[in-house]
Amino acid sequence: MQLAVLAKDCLSSCMQELGWSEVEHRFGMYFKQKSAEIEFYFSMNAPDDSESGPLFLLPVVGVTHCETSRLEERFLGLPPTPGPLVGTVGRGLLDLWWREGRTLDDRWVIRSRDDVEQVIGRVVEDFELYGLPFLQSLGTLEDIIRYLKRIPRGQEMSGKLAIACALHGLYDDAAAALEEYAAEARDQVPPMSTQSWGFIRSYGEYFRDLPIAIPQP
Repeated sequence: MQLAVLAKDCLSSCMQELGWSEVEHRFGMYFKQKSAEIEFYFSMNAPDDSESGPLFLLPVVGVTHCETSRLEERFLGLPPTPGPLVGTVGRGLLDLWWREGRTLDDRWVIRSRDDVEQVIGRVVEDFELYGLPFLQSLGTLEDIIRYLKRIPRGQEMSGKLAIACALHGLYDDAAAALEEYAAEARDQVPPMSTQSWGFIRSYGEYFRDLPIAIPQP
């Protein structure tokens, strides 16, 4: 059996004990309902799934504001995602680990079957120490907006912020974030620019009754 499958089975058992549910049809991904509108997720990315190893685990934590993510998919013209939606905010557990001044070394590396239980135990321990506090700091739409405002943003995050602010009644902030999104679109070429301006048009149509200025090409 491949190391990735063994690691996933061990992780699933640990996450179930913590009250997290496994996402169907998504390898090594788990979620927990924070509220009616907020979901937390945790995923185990494993770039190498060979039988012999080594297996380098790259855990990711994130928060989904369900309506923001649903509208993002709609505005981008994407088919609806089955099950839990794509995350609104995500962060590698490695980033949170380094932020605390820690050195990772081989802490999340599985070299053989004998390592699986011990390494997964470390991943879960680090998730509880560093991942959960990050998730708990983003438990409301207002928290997510505050976070998106203070981080460096590319086009994708500007789009998320524009949606979240509109939903929260922050119309000036929504317009500013949408203009950031449009600024990126003006420098793009098809097919990327086509999708970006489609996002802006769909955004404008959906929020047409709100006082939000819609950018033009």
